[in-house]
Amino acid sequence: MKQVSNKLFNYLVIDSDVDQTVRSQVFVGYFCNYRCSFCYYKEHLDKKNDPEEVFQQMNYIKDHGIQDIEFTGGEPTIDPNWFDYLDFGKKLFRHRSVITNGQRMAKREFIQKCYDSGLREILFSLHGYDKESHEKITGIPGSWEKILKAIEHAKYIGFIVRINCTVCSINYDKLDRFALRIKEIKPIGVNFIPLNYWDGADESGVDIPYHKMAPHIKYAIDIMQGHVKYINVRYMPYCDMEGYEEYLCNWHQHTHDYWDWSNSFKKLPQLDHRDPRTYVDEVREFVYAKKTECLACKYRGICDGVEKKLLDHNELTPTLGDLVKDPMHYRKNYCTLNEYTGIIYAKN
Repeated sequence: MKQVSNKLFNYLVIDSDVDQTVRSQVFVGYFCNYRCSFCYYKEHLDKKNDPEEVFQQMNYIKDHGIQDIEFTGGEPTIDPNWFDYLDFGKKLFRHRSVITNGQRMAKREFIQKCYDSGLREILFSLHGYDKESHEKITGIPGSWEKILKAIEHAKYIGFIVRINCTVCSINYDKLDRFALRIKEIKPIGVNFIPLNYWDGADESGVDIPYHKMAPHIKYAIDIMQGHVKYINVRYMPYCDMEGYEEYLCNWHQHTHDYWDWSNSFKKLPQLDHRDPRTYVDEVREFVYAKKTECLACKYRGICDGVEKKLLDHNELTPTLGDLVKDPMHYRKNYCTLNEYTGIIYAKN
């Protein structure tokens, strides 16, 4: 089937009247103590960052209007300068979060020190639905018990707890079991992130088409409804998520997600302050494409399509109807700015 460039569709999208996020990542470096099967950075996990670059990032994004930060890596908590970064971030930003595999957070003294140093939110990388699946994905024996213990500590201390789940060949058809575990944990938010290939991530050639993932993701959402306040599904075609559009957060929606990073900056540490819409259009044009049949779809402007590498593996079925131009058409009530600020101010 003929490939169609997103350049033909970008002009259809209007600017949403929903405010943009003022949160950004602070990239601490690639260094990590896990070896996840799908990791983007497999060849760089032993590399440590220059701490001065991290401090410069924080100064730079603060100067450009960022109010909230999320430390990411690699694994930020194993950096020897971790608490120096927290102390510095506490002086500059109203809210501080981290994405972590939870290994160090499993120690009560460590996670308490993080809270005392100003950390207020933890986004845990929980990819498995049980011990076997999680440890198969992370490559680390004992990682299942440690992340569950870390989540238990975090909730007891009073952190905002959110969960990232990368959807891959190991877990995609068992997401109902994952959702049942989430009902027990009761985080404020869950992100389902279908495996993508932006930075060379792979899973030994195993590509699960989005249309095969979608029914399992939808069922997991059904199970979690009423138990998780904010559920996101990132970077999937809209036609596969029909009826669940409010949960879908692709590149244009990402710009307005208060819980995620601003598209004003390129991948850190190479910072480039710019119009988020321009950056999104560039990403969609360079990384994603659609098929000829997408020309008839009502989602054609706000949908990213499929990564070019995966286009031949995915079925795309146009959804007929009036053209949707506002990227936040389905998500205007997903999380308002007042909701978000109310939650984070209650923790700071």
